[in-house]
Amino acid sequence: MGALESPQSSGALTAKKTIPVPLPSGYTGAKNGAEIAIAPSGKFLYVSMRLDYMAQGSAETIPGSLVVFAIEDNGELTFVEQQSSRGATPRQFSLSRDGKQLIVGNQNSATVELFAVDTDSGKLSFVAEQGVCSSPRFALFAEIQ
Repeated sequence: MGALESPQSSGALTAKKTIPVPLPSGYTGAKNGAEIAIAPSGKFLYVSMRLDYMAQGSAETIPGSLVVFAIEDNGELTFVEQQSSRGATPRQFSLSRDGKQLIVGNQNSATVELFAVDTDSGKLSFVAEQGVCSSPRFALFAEIQ
């Protein structure tokens, strides 16, 4: 960074804190983050976790996770909940424009899942599942007028 350059003009970022994303109770396999999104209100941060879709040494399918954090006024994150993505390997998710719905594509389950979002608490409630192509990698809301 130059002598007259500020972090705001250079785009430089400085980490404040590292927060581990919780895993399902008893889970010890591999994990990979996939998507991060902030609610339109700016009050919540959502993270999808792609867990090892085959349990260690077995054929049991392990569903991925959707994790919710509240964004405090000072920018700190507070854990709200961890919700099953209801399928294996959640690749990508998106929030509706009003922040009231979240849709996630589960790559190794060939499904997309729809969740209602409580805009006051950030919590997710399962609404519906739809079987789709053999490997959905994107799930986006489209506004139709």
